[in-house]
Amino acid sequence: MSTLLIGAACFGSLWSVCLPFNRWRFIMFAVLLAAFCAVPFVSAELRGLFYLTPLSFKELSVLGALTAVVWEARYLLGKVVNKFYMRKEKNG
Repeated sequence: MSTLLIGAACFGSLWSVCLPFNRWRFIMFAVLLAAFCAVPFVSAELRGLFYLTPLSFKELSVLGALTAVVWEARYLLGKVVNKFYMRKEKNG
C-alpha cells in the first residue's frame, strides 16, 4: 500500500509540474501513469520488485483516503511556501 501511496503522491506532484498541459506533457504524463498502473499486471518479477499484493476493499478505501490527505497536504504546503516566498521577495 505504501508503494501505491507514494506513487499517487508523485503523480500529484507531476501533475502540478506539467500544468499547463501541452501535447508532449500530456503524452509523458499518460505514458508514466499507464506504466505505473500496468506494473502489477505485466509480470510476477515486476510485482516482486515493488512488493505489490492484492488489496481488499477496506485497504483500497484507506488508500483512497490517505491519497486525498497527501494531495491536500501537498497543495496546502505549496500555498504556504509560495506565500512565504512572495513575502520574502517583497521585503528584500
